[in-house]
Amino acid sequence: MIGLPSLLKVYRDWISDNDTFVRRASAFEIRDKLVAVKEGQVSEVIDFLAFCKGFIDTKKKTPEASSAKPLVTVYNSLVDYFRSDYLPITEINY
Repeated sequence: MIGLPSLLKVYRDWISDNDTFVRRASAFEIRDKLVAVKEGQVSEVIDFLAFCKGFIDTKKKTPEASSAKPLVTVYNSLVDYFRSDYLPITEINY
């Protein structure tokens, strides 16, 4: 079993690495993630819209910059639909 000081460091590290998720999640969601961290079952929470934004920005700097325009439309549609610029990848399903 992990000692309390070590466990607190693990929690702090996870919170620091996932600050976007922590700022937008409920207390219950954070609790569930920290329990999963303690059990070694959690991975990084990926913000899908931030990933999309980075991909689009990179695409705009290439010779295929014109192909970024439809992607911007999709990105904006997702932001409008979810009424947020944050979408954890775990919330996407079929």
